[in-house]
Amino acid sequence: MSNFSKSFQESPYWYHGTSQQFDSWLCPPPQKPGDEPLVAHKCLFFTSNIDFASGAGSWLARVSLASHANILDATANYNAAEQLRRKIKDLDLISQTLNVQHDFWHQHWKTGHVLRAVFTDPLLQLEFNRQINNIAHEYGIPEKVAEFIFKQNITRGLIETICTAARILGYDGIFGYEIDKNPDTGREISQPWLAVFSKETISTPYWMTEEELSNVPKRCFDDDFGRY
Repeated sequence: MSNFSKSFQESPYWYHGTSQQFDSWLCPPPQKPGDEPLVAHKCLFFTSNIDFASGAGSWLARVSLASHANILDATANYNAAEQLRRKIKDLDLISQTLNVQHDFWHQHWKTGHVLRAVFTDPLLQLEFNRQINNIAHEYGIPEKVAEFIFKQNITRGLIETICTAARILGYDGIFGYEIDKNPDTGREISQPWLAVFSKETISTPYWMTEEELSNVPKRCFDDDFGRY
């Protein structure tokens, strides 16, 4: 059995949507103005779905993976994905999620739910409420906004923990799926997701032209502050 899924193998290009152009990748990427309350990303994120990527900004970069790239396909390489799960399953807050339980972990790399924390202890919400209140007071923002930031940080923290562990295990990136949720209908779609740990793993950005972009529909996504 191949260690790579058909979806991964048939993706010659990967896309990253952004609000501005640049000549080369920075990894970790620079934090956007206004994102100071958020957990900073240390990786670069891509998708093979150009339509999905286009929702993250007015510019769309296209890259290809280097031939030497050592990517963990968590949807197809059971042994590697299991090694990664065991590396993080006892860590602090993550140990209290369904995400690192064996069946959930392996099943939901294919749906995207593994990248959204699902906690097993309902009493944790009391601590979460305290932290949300602290964020609201620290930044002088409404509690609803603070709650949104807190949830984003839980998601970002989970993703960063997974990526850091995969990097320590010797991988240059990790492939799976994440959830694309329509904010109007609530409908969830599983979208291909690639996290890359260094700029040497990918080609320099090719910025798609207006003519090329004219055929790509513009959409909005609930995708963790336009991660792509």
